[in-house]
Amino acid sequence: MQPPLSIVAGLVFVLLATANVWLASRSGGSTSRAWRLRAHRVIGYLFLFLYCTMMYFMVLRLKGLPDELSTRNLVHALLALLLLPLLGAKVVVARYYRAQTTLLRILGSVIAGISFLVVVMNVGAYLLRISSTDAVSSLLSGTVLVSFAGGFGFLLLRRPRISGPVSVQPPAEKHLSASPGSVILQLARIDRQTHDTKTLRFLVPEQQRFSFRPGQFLTFKWIVDGCTVPRCYSICSSPTQTGYIEITPKQAPRGHVSVFLNQQATVGSTVEASNPTGQFYFDEKEHRRIVLIAGGSGITPFVSMLRYIEDRCLPTEVTLLYFVRTRHDVIFEAELDRLCSRLSRFRCVIVLSDPDPAWTGPTGRITRDLIESHVEELSTSTFFLCGPPGMMKAAHDLLQSMGVDEWRLKQESFGTVPPGNPEPRIAQMVMVEFAHSKRVQMASSSATLLETAEACGIRHPYSCRQGQCGTCITKLLSGEVTMMAEDGLAPGQKAQGYILPCVSHAKCDVKLDC
Repeated sequence: MQPPLSIVAGLVFVLLATANVWLASRSGGSTSRAWRLRAHRVIGYLFLFLYCTMMYFMVLRLKGLPDELSTRNLVHALLALLLLPLLGAKVVVARYYRAQTTLLRILGSVIAGISFLVVVMNVGAYLLRISSTDAVSSLLSGTVLVSFAGGFGFLLLRRPRISGPVSVQPPAEKHLSASPGSVILQLARIDRQTHDTKTLRFLVPEQQRFSFRPGQFLTFKWIVDGCTVPRCYSICSSPTQTGYIEITPKQAPRGHVSVFLNQQATVGSTVEASNPTGQFYFDEKEHRRIVLIAGGSGITPFVSMLRYIEDRCLPTEVTLLYFVRTRHDVIFEAELDRLCSRLSRFRCVIVLSDPDPAWTGPTGRITRDLIESHVEELSTSTFFLCGPPGMMKAAHDLLQSMGVDEWRLKQESFGTVPPGNPEPRIAQMVMVEFAHSKRVQMASSSATLLETAEACGIRHPYSCRQGQCGTCITKLLSGEVTMMAEDGLAPGQKAQGYILPCVSHAKCDVKLDC
């Protein structure tokens, strides 16, 4: 390779390595993240091609040199060879351990540094060799000094760039302290998904890292207008990401908390959250083939499952049926496109109820024909349902009529009333006995048993207050209750006499083991 061409190739070599490090260190929304991943992949392949080409010509050049290499040539060859295992390690991590972002950045930085040294050693020697005189002109010296001074001055005087809107942390939130079983999270990033949906990323303190399963949720205690308001939100980030968790609340027309999170939440604010919980989750040891049926913001826990499957390189077969009104209501659109390209056994079907003229995909609501045309082997698939109550009931009934076993149907409803458990219509006075606390209380059947316990001064553990997490599970010693939701009970617990006091109403006098 001729010297001028070798210099150009070397400079491009360094620029490609630097560009990859820069791309790996950037942050942004789902759309920009997908763009960065594609750019990182393309630049990485170009870098590998250029590395192989330059290595070939380096071997040819070394072949014509005497057996005893100069120190410069020896060091240059060793550094070039050192890049080979580092590049191999980075390719393996990028393909199979993408969640290890810190390791990827370290490998990229080391590769960029060694690439710079390899190129500078040859380019510098070549420029010195072709210099016409031993003396360096004062103009050149002055230019170098001014360039150095300008560069360091820029670094010292520039203002730090801050990504995202930053607000002064409210005084009331500076001194938040977590109660037992809870953690204080700090909002670090806000990404817009659709016109009425945002993804919020919260940093998890290093000393309070928690583990969760894909599909579980957190119970937050939001402070809105000076009042503490508990709300449950599914986690959409992968469990492999332990340094942060993400939720994606959709703004409801009259949603007190959802409006606050979409319109007023600011980077730097803090919130108390209980540890992740819930019976609605994906288990790679049990679920080999899954069908995800989502409506609107019900896609949130499924994104956590899909990211986890990608991060762990699991062979799980996944079919997603995603029902939204228009194509502008598709949450995680860019992320779903990226996952389709990354997961060979993932099939995504988006169904619009109000399509535009240009839409060519399926439309309408869930039907038998839609399921039969997109889902194979119904009898061996596990179905996860999450979305509006009407959609989930229709899907649940339809799948049962198609012969799907009840134990293969899992749904996340956040306190919606399941079929067959109507809310008590006529309130009556009942006697509630708390055996363990040795207290008896007369209460209205319209109140939940958890509310009755709190009225007695009994501090019974709870989290979601919607029958989802199972934190308040208690054994019913006598009497009958009506539960508004049962998702927090594991299979078999109801048969053993356990109930969820947070959604249980007494039908007669009852006795609880609490």
